Amino acid sequence: MAGIARKRPGQEWEERIGQYGMIMLRLRTAEMLAFPAMVCGMRACRRARWCQRVFVDDQMPVCCGMLTDEQRQAYDTFLVAAAQVYEAAHRGEYGILYRLVIDRLKDDFRAVTDIVRNALPPGDNGHAHLDAALRARARIDAAAALKRPAGRTGA
Repeated sequence: MAGIARKRPGQEWEERIGQYGMIMLRLRTAEMLAFPAMVCGMRACRRARWCQRVFVDDQMPVCCGMLTDEQRQAYDTFLVAAAQVYEAAHRGEYGILYRLVIDRLKDDFRAVTDIVRNALPPGDNGHAHLDAALRARARIDAAAALKRPAGRTGA
């Protein structure tokens, strides 16, 4: 087992999204899960509550090296979902973006879209694409709420 490097999450998207996009997604995902404030050993990250250090060799936030297996699994899950949404929003692939936001990301769509929104470069067209998908999601949720019987909260 020695000599086998662990594949970093999102590595397969790095060629499609680019190094900047993946680094930003890794950082914003860790921040969304509050890892800089809760588990990071770097005092500057804990105080600022955002990632300030990234390992040079694997481009992962420092706090990711301090995670338990359960925390790392949650991080990897969110990172993969965010990479899919980032790629679709950045490229303007509406069909894929709508399916991701409306169908696949049932409960976590708000967190994932916030990660992507903060990772996209300022002025990128992906912001408008993401807004359009979220408007479609809101219309679908509103229509579903109208179909529910009166007096039921759905919980």
